[in-house]
Amino acid sequence: GATNRPYDVDPAILRRLPRSFEIPLPSLQSRLQLLTLFLERQDMTPAAKAFLPTLARRTEGYSGSDLKEVCRAAAWEPVRE
Repeated sequence: GATNRPYDVDPAILRRLPRSFEIPLPSLQSRLQLLTLFLERQDMTPAAKAFLPTLARRTEGYSGSDLKEVCRAAAWEPVRE
C-alpha cells in the first residue's frame, strides 16, 4: 500500500511489507506540471490558467495526491454553485 503519512502506520503492518521507501515531495516545476495535467480537461478561464504558477508556489509541501485532491475539489466548485 501507499501512504502520505508512513509514520502513522502501525509498526506491525510495516514489518510485513516487503519494502519501504520514501518518494520526495514534488518540486515547484513538478507541482506546476501536475496541476496542469490534472486540470487539462477542465474549462478554465485565461486568468485561472495564469494563476497555476502561483498555486504551484503556494502548495509547497503538498504531495501529488494532495494536489490531485485540490484539483478535484476545485473542479466540483462550479457544480456546488
